[in-house]
Amino acid sequence: NKRSNTDDLSINSIMEDKDNNLWLTSPRYGLLLCPMGKKVFNSWNFTYNGKRMYDGVTFMTGDNSGGLLCVLENNGLFGIDSTGKTRKLEGCPNNTTAVFKDSSGTIWVGTWNALYTYNPATSRMVMADDLNGLGTLFITEDHEGRIYYTVFGDGFKLLDRKTGEKRHYSTKRSPKRKGAIFGNDWVGMIFPDSKGFVWM
Repeated sequence: NKRSNTDDLSINSIMEDKDNNLWLTSPRYGLLLCPMGKKVFNSWNFTYNGKRMYDGVTFMTGDNSGGLLCVLENNGLFGIDSTGKTRKLEGCPNNTTAVFKDSSGTIWVGTWNALYTYNPATSRMVMADDLNGLGTLFITEDHEGRIYYTVFGDGFKLLDRKTGEKRHYSTKRSPKRKGAIFGNDWVGMIFPDSKGFVWM
């Protein structure tokens, strides 16, 4: 579909690809592409077993083959290949909440129960952290390759991929290092910058 009117368009997330195109996720319109130099949005509708998925696209990340991975609320993880073909990815539960590809190419998947690594080629998920039903809504990586992920209503966690060590930061826990204390456990997004600062 092509559209240029954005009056009723709400956006969940925005990503810029290597060609400087903008990709957006929308609860109403699914996945949208804004090619640089054009004033037209291209959008994709997702289907499964011949039925249109009406729940919104909440998160997206690039995959390892030039496509995209998209979280559809209450419907799991979908892939879009480089030709624009969409498919539901097996092995991910319908309660998938977030997806992120790190610098090593590892795919991280968040659910309402845990954090996982996921291999789309084999549909295999491996639990990285049991979140005891709290879930994670955002996953990212810092310049040292450490994985940050929110814990719903309970701050955030930091996973060191090299050592496997996990640290949980919230108002209920006292981190060992000074300067890491904060006053609110509701962390929505985390953005590490190129200078080593982490913004929340």
